[in-house]
Amino acid sequence: MNARRPARYVHRAAVIVALASLLGSSACRSADQATTPPPGTGPSGTRGALATDEGPPAATKGRLVVGVLAESGGWSPAFSNWGDAGNIVASSVFEPLFAYDRDTNLVPWLAESATPNGDFTEWTVKLRPGITFHDGEPMNAQALVTSMTAATTEGLSSFAVKGMFKEIVRIDDLSFKIVTTQPWATFGASLTTQTGVAASPAMFRAADKGVSKPIGTGAYVFDRWEPDKTFQVHANDRYWGGPCALPDPGDAVRKLCREAGIPMGQRNGPWFDSMEFRPLPDEQQRVSALRSGDIQLLFTSSAKNIADAGTGFTRVTDFNSEKTFVQLNTSAPPLDNQHLRKALALATDRAAIAELISPDEELPADTSPFSQTSKWGLPPDQTGYPELDEAAARAEVDAYKKETGQSTVSFAIKGVASGDDLRVLQQLQQRWQSIGVEARIETLDQASLITTLISSNFQAILIRNYAYPDPDSQFFFFAEATTKGPLFINFSRYTTPTIEAALQQGRRTQDVAVRKPLYDSVVRERNAAVTEIWLYDTPYAALADKQLRGLNPFRGLAWGNFIPKPFLTGVWRSA
Repeated sequence: MNARRPARYVHRAAVIVALASLLGSSACRSADQATTPPPGTGPSGTRGALATDEGPPAATKGRLVVGVLAESGGWSPAFSNWGDAGNIVASSVFEPLFAYDRDTNLVPWLAESATPNGDFTEWTVKLRPGITFHDGEPMNAQALVTSMTAATTEGLSSFAVKGMFKEIVRIDDLSFKIVTTQPWATFGASLTTQTGVAASPAMFRAADKGVSKPIGTGAYVFDRWEPDKTFQVHANDRYWGGPCALPDPGDAVRKLCREAGIPMGQRNGPWFDSMEFRPLPDEQQRVSALRSGDIQLLFTSSAKNIADAGTGFTRVTDFNSEKTFVQLNTSAPPLDNQHLRKALALATDRAAIAELISPDEELPADTSPFSQTSKWGLPPDQTGYPELDEAAARAEVDAYKKETGQSTVSFAIKGVASGDDLRVLQQLQQRWQSIGVEARIETLDQASLITTLISSNFQAILIRNYAYPDPDSQFFFFAEATTKGPLFINFSRYTTPTIEAALQQGRRTQDVAVRKPLYDSVVRERNAAVTEIWLYDTPYAALADKQLRGLNPFRGLAWGNFIPKPFLTGVWRSA
């Protein structure tokens, strides 16, 4: 079987990213004492080969130009929604308190540790000493208290965690404490997200809260931003080097550096005089820019980009990341009827859709929010999701008509107006028409998609989501409280007492053996109700000039997600 090439899909709603940035979770007792899953259960089994020998980095020289899929709305980790593209760009300037290793254990980056109390209602974070922001201010406890308080009390994220935080307080210059209102054993992974990114206090004193002028601790310093055109940075001569450069960083860091192919003692950049990031939303423009040398590195999730680039560029992939699916609104007629939802699932030829989008390489096709290759995943045939069966689909349509008294079946399916999306929408429309269901296609721009999702103003909508390392990161997409307005973060609007109980139990312990059956039950119950029409996993690819080095972290670690990627600044160009 060929390894089919990855496909790009729907632009995600920025609110999803805002929430994901805050609500990440973990399965470790403390951030530097992690549990390793069984062999062969890494987070992304279809990523490229592990680290290769790239040799020592060359001296800082010239400019690296990087293409990304989309523009971001700003650069404040507390007030801006970065998305996958935004997290790549922001990682040139900012760093998180923690990062993930290959097994999705937390690894200290700017922090030294994060330790909970006995009942998981308090987390004490200790920072590394001697690190400064680009403006010369110290990276200390008060700076993190300022940024984390903003992230948890203002903006969209605060709707999801309302009532979860009691206080975030400074203990001493390098230590602070997060106090929650209930046990939250999985809170630690929030420190890998935008919530855990260190931003200078000067950003929050600015009129726009630092949205237009990011000031971090990273290997590059912000120069200028022209929205929809360019984001430029220059080398930080005072950069502390990153955890792999430390003389005694601890076992967790050593494991991360080994998996990322970074020799101990090697700095995480900067290896260029400057870097520039260009948003390239046009699919054809991206590869043209790469071929012409206008950009030297492209981050994409487009099957066409992979095919068009050919063999002339280094390719590094993460093929187990987001899930591409149709989100069904179970509170909106006619899809409030389970017979009709099941009919759509039974009639959807998932393999044909994947083939339509990516004819040359096989895509993973999970039927769960959790990748089957992860320690949380299930094989697609064990999730309880309906398999293709057109006769059974017709029977479910008949059951719907009998139950509701309706003689016809029609609804609108919405999605972003792009090439791949339109092809998928049309394929779904044709399949469902064959069982007597009319699906009217309505296209939206990205901003409208966001509003549509959180206002619950849809019947069915094509999106991608769920690229999170731990099940508790999905809590607010499934919880009972978020089925209510004014923002409907549980987009399906589906909840049951048993799902709610499993979600609550799952965040009160770090024991994977206890948590796994709970999340399995959530998956199976939602699939029995058909809250999503699963299609395929949305993969990611980095396409690079063959002279670029320092790409090993992308080979060894999960990166097709919405968390910072501080190892980006370790890229260099060979002589």
